[in-house]
Amino acid sequence: MRKIAVGIIAAAFSSMLLFPAVQARAQSWQEQDMANDAYSINRSRRELHHDYRELNNALRNGDWDEAAHEQAEIAQRRRNLERREQDLNNDWYNRYNRGYYGNGYGYGYAPYEGDED
Repeated sequence: MRKIAVGIIAAAFSSMLLFPAVQARAQSWQEQDMANDAYSINRSRRELHHDYRELNNALRNGDWDEAAHEQAEIAQRRRNLERREQDLNNDWYNRYNRGYYGNGYGYGYAPYEGDED
């Protein structure tokens, strides 16, 4: 019986030693996601700049079908850019404002879990 108790204590202690390593890996994943978002935002801005130049060239040459196509591309890229910027902003907010329990809510703003009304 004593061996079982010592084994359980050793398992609990060793698992507590692994928690910082698991948290570090999760944080590096979050940082990689944020870096990917920032890279994507930068690339989308360059592509938007290119599309605006193509739109201006199409309008200057009187190619209305090409201009309409470029406007549709610009609208799609803007929606994707806004979505990616929102994702990056949420990642930054969640990184620094997780609240006391890590639930994503600031201090005092966590939902009350016992309320069934």
